[in-house]
Amino acid sequence: VYFLYLGFPFERVLPKALAGMEKEAGVRIEATTIRAGWFLSLVATDVKVYWGGRRGSAGGEEAQPTLRLDKVQVYPKLLSLLTGKKGAKVDAMLLGGRVRGTVVNSKAGSHVDLTVDGVEIAKVPTLANFGVNASGTVAGTVKLDVDADDGTKSTGKIDLQVKSPRIAESNLILFKIPETVFDKGGAAILQIKDGKIDFVDVGLHGDDLDLAVEGEILLKKRLASSQWSAKSVIRASDAWKSKVAGFENIVGAGKQPDGSYRYKIAGVLGGFPRTIPDKSR
Repeated sequence: VYFLYLGFPFERVLPKALAGMEKEAGVRIEATTIRAGWFLSLVATDVKVYWGGRRGSAGGEEAQPTLRLDKVQVYPKLLSLLTGKKGAKVDAMLLGGRVRGTVVNSKAGSHVDLTVDGVEIAKVPTLANFGVNASGTVAGTVKLDVDADDGTKSTGKIDLQVKSPRIAESNLILFKIPETVFDKGGAAILQIKDGKIDFVDVGLHGDDLDLAVEGEILLKKRLASSQWSAKSVIRASDAWKSKVAGFENIVGAGKQPDGSYRYKIAGVLGGFPRTIPDKSR
């Protein structure tokens, strides 16, 4: 039986099994190789995760992955199989760091319990694509209970801290960013309960520049259809703004009486969010 497992064509079967995720949650997963490993584990290399985007773009260019994992190794959780659940221990090398924990699926839903350690912001593909030379490391936990029938009943918490976040001098398409240190740290803390995802503390914080997302995501029965109800908030010191030519022209449409810049985030969780200046002042 074990040698039959080693020869099983996972590289052909798994992509079909994962195809439903794009339809249901807006997530597509691809891997360069998928093979059987020791002790009934499954090993995937060069894993690409696309969130809310199709393979190609309007210009015919290949879409860039939201996340890229060097290696993912999954071990079956045998005890959960005895209770009719599909469980696995996950050990993934992600962006220079490591993500470990368990994922359990059943007819009722999914339970995720992961620990994140040493993930490097500098290796996030989307930042490099926009010319942002950011750095820092992410660590923390992800604990989720996702209801299979009704997404509004899902609960959990994402509690990630960013150590030593900074942006080196960067040349963006529209302007240049000077070296910026977020001396107050950064975080991605989201609480999921009562039919919504609440942004407790999401952003990078500093005296010169403070970037944050405030508000919530209103959960729907189908999670991919959940609605954004949040705002992106930019706060910058006069000294920092004086170093960025054209900054006011670029973000000025969202300027508030307190000197901050606010943009509403709209759209569904399974797609690309839209941002519009916040005029509710």
